[in-house]
Amino acid sequence: MLVLIPSFITVSLLNYFVQRDSIREELITTSLPLVRDLIDWEIGTRLQDPLLASSLMARDTFLIDWIQDGENNPTKIERFLDSVRLEHGFATAFFVSAKTSRYYSYQGVHKEVNTKDAHDIWYYDFINSKESVALDVDTDEVDAGKLTIFINYRVESITGELLGVVGVGVDMSNIAALLQKTQKTYGRVVYMVDESGLVQAHSDMNLIEKRNIRTSFGIDKIADTILSSKVKTLDTHYEGESGNILLTSRYIPNIKWYIVVEQDESNSLKIVRMMLLRTILIGLVASILTLIISIRVVNKYNLNLKNASRIDHLTQVSNRLELDHRLHTECALCQRYGGTFSVLMIDLDNFKEINDTFGHIAGDDTFVFLFDF
Repeated sequence: MLVLIPSFITVSLLNYFVQRDSIREELITTSLPLVRDLIDWEIGTRLQDPLLASSLMARDTFLIDWIQDGENNPTKIERFLDSVRLEHGFATAFFVSAKTSRYYSYQGVHKEVNTKDAHDIWYYDFINSKESVALDVDTDEVDAGKLTIFINYRVESITGELLGVVGVGVDMSNIAALLQKTQKTYGRVVYMVDESGLVQAHSDMNLIEKRNIRTSFGIDKIADTILSSKVKTLDTHYEGESGNILLTSRYIPNIKWYIVVEQDESNSLKIVRMMLLRTILIGLVASILTLIISIRVVNKYNLNLKNASRIDHLTQVSNRLELDHRLHTECALCQRYGGTFSVLMIDLDNFKEINDTFGHIAGDDTFVFLFDF
């Protein structure tokens, strides 16, 4: 028992560690990258149309001519933006003039942007960045503050003069629904962060533009590694609140966001741990049953040996060894308590003739008959 149970537990633990490492390797090298690539393709597909539409709008001769003609008759730009919105099914379409600071939407002139309005900081950050295109997640003031992904594109004249910023908006709830579906289907947490580490897309919309991986527990220790991996995909892990978290990420150059896919390793190992516990319990029960059966068999075997050594197999009466034991016992009792006892000896005369005449088998049968009688 002292050898069987520890050996069984040791083998079970070794098997568990092998399965755990195998599952971890499969998650890191196959499952998580597969989900990451799937989301990369899906997000790229969904943003491809708004990126292309914004690019075409920024180069549209109608828009450029209208701007350079003095932005007369705002109804024209309103119809232009609304036609783009309706044709592609976007949440919104807009243009911000560099000259007049007017914010035109498909509903008309919304307002004039200024540096004192916190909601307009995106515009000044974008034009100062000198980038041609950028994505920004923000609430859409035109559409009741709905969270929207804005695709911003610079509008320039032939000579390179900045004329403004044009773009479209995609309802963030559509992206969130995609991430929620992925999380439910594959059991992985998928989200997207910008180059500063700020969450831009997540299945939980309450975390968008509020959580930063640089300041989030656990992942903050590898945030710089994630945000510096722009060329190669990153497969790593970190210790989160619930344990070891496996992670894979990829940088998407055209939108300058990172896709991050996480998997709580403990969830994947639940089945393996249950199998380990079940195996150990079954092994303990089997070992205990084996021990009980072994003890009973050994005791019965020892009893048979004891009986065979003290009882004559033919007559089933005590033999000389048992006689010596009984004599010593009785003598000891007499010496201690006093008293007497007798020994009776019986001999069968001429029994040898039966064996010699009829054989030993017949002699044994005769002896048993006489003994029983």
